Amino acid sequence: MSKPSPHLSPTQKELLLDLLEVEELFRDGRLAGGTIASHVMYKMVSRRGRTLPAPVAGKVQADHVFVGVFARTVTRLVSLGLVKRRSVRGDFPGLPYQWGFARHGKRDKDIFLTDAGLEQARQLREKATARSEARQPSEARQPSEARQQSEARQQKEPPQERALPNEGQAPVIQYAVKPKPPAGKPAQVVTGQFVVRFPGYSVTYVYTRRP
Repeated sequence: MSKPSPHLSPTQKELLLDLLEVEELFRDGRLAGGTIASHVMYKMVSRRGRTLPAPVAGKVQADHVFVGVFARTVTRLVSLGLVKRRSVRGDFPGLPYQWGFARHGKRDKDIFLTDAGLEQARQLREKATARSEARQPSEARQPSEARQQSEARQQKEPPQERALPNEGQAPVIQYAVKPKPPAGKPAQVVTGQFVVRFPGYSVTYVYTRRP
């Protein structure tokens, strides 16, 4: 008998979904620097618009209130057996302030989904995807009656060949651009010309040389 899913708060569900996404990037080798926890916290705090300038140029940090919320949420998910902490000492070269968002105080630990947490996160993502599809307009998922009738007529009627505009006729517009000789200089000698035809008009290219 499978263990019933624990009751999770919206913040806990959000963290599991973000952790699932970041772990997939990590496994695919597409996580650019930092720890998994730092990327998850960055997604969550950015979504709330609660980032602050960091002492390191080009980086941001979370306000202290959300740092506490994040830490308590992780602790609760660890107690539920959905998230685990693992030592990553030696995984990150360089100085601690170079390791990523909010990494200063967490120099040797990172967070990962457990097997139960992975299953729970995938279920949450499937439900979120189903809700997103259900919110789409019904017209996008099912053709209207008029559209169905139009498609039925197209299936019954044989395909007709459509002629291009002015097909088989002389171009309506013709361009013949000839260079004008500079003042005080003899006219250039035309050595040839090339006509390019387009639907409805043609362009004549003239080749010249100086005498």
